[in-house]
Amino acid sequence: MLIAGDSVGHSLFPALQRAGAARGVQVESAALFACPVVDGVPVDDEGKPFPTVPACPVNRPEHYRGAVARFRPDVVVWVSSWETSARIVAGRLSLFGTIDGNRDLIQRIDEAVGWLTSTGARVVFVPLAPSAQPSARGVPSPTNDARIVELGNVLRAYSRQHSGATSVVDLPALICPQGPPCPAEVDGVVPRTRRRHPLRADRVGVDRRSRPAPFAGARVALAPGERHQRGAHPTRLIPASGTRSWANTRQVASARKGQDMTRSFQRFAGWAALGAAAAGLTFTVTFSIVVREGDRWAKWVSAVALTTGGLATLPFTIALVRRHARP
Repeated sequence: MLIAGDSVGHSLFPALQRAGAARGVQVESAALFACPVVDGVPVDDEGKPFPTVPACPVNRPEHYRGAVARFRPDVVVWVSSWETSARIVAGRLSLFGTIDGNRDLIQRIDEAVGWLTSTGARVVFVPLAPSAQPSARGVPSPTNDARIVELGNVLRAYSRQHSGATSVVDLPALICPQGPPCPAEVDGVVPRTRRRHPLRADRVGVDRRSRPAPFAGARVALAPGERHQRGAHPTRLIPASGTRSWANTRQVASARKGQDMTRSFQRFAGWAALGAAAAGLTFTVTFSIVVREGDRWAKWVSAVALTTGGLATLPFTIALVRRHARP
């Protein structure tokens, strides 16, 4: 087993290594600090380097191809949150959470899966959960949590379309089953630390003493000497019993830049916009009748339409501002 990811992924390495040794499985880490798995230079949404984080200098295609060639793993565990940042790819800024940015991210994920499966391994995505509340790490950012949610949805969607080469261990379904805000304690277990990295490696299923156990509850069936081939199904990863896909358990915030609206409010704002348009059309017709004929009923209808249209534009305007506000 090989770990691919950032420093959060690497923080799981010691416990995964102990759990693997107890089962006769060799575990190695190729994770890179402050680096996404996918190609591209991580930057902020303005295209500027992060002032407090060193730039990722590593050539990821070369790094991960070399790692899988050296260790020849059966399974590559993908644990990374840096894919939620904007990236400079081929001199162009790619913004996460936009249509074009997510389309580019899916393309880069596909490229990365190609590197990681080049020796026959299977990729297992482990999406991260949003922040816990209460937390000693301060007040969570709804924008950052929304980005984590959307990244998990992107990984799940990709895995569904590429089930021959990838699987998902749905960590959010285990430690945040009802969606954000996530609890600090789950079934008597505190899976997050006070330190920089949000996960306790010995509390998220890589140690037999802890619950819940996404890795302990997964079955990997591999015949002796058999290796995974991309597009084949020699191995299936089955999540722990009783878990469910977290993406649909609750309405969650979208990860568009600067947007933390619920889906129900977005739908309401859309209907309000249609209502405002209908009210505007009604006002135009009835007001023209008032001007030409002076009918009393037309005066009342035009007044009500004008008032209704004005009120209906409020939620639409709020949604529009929040969608384009910067985090």
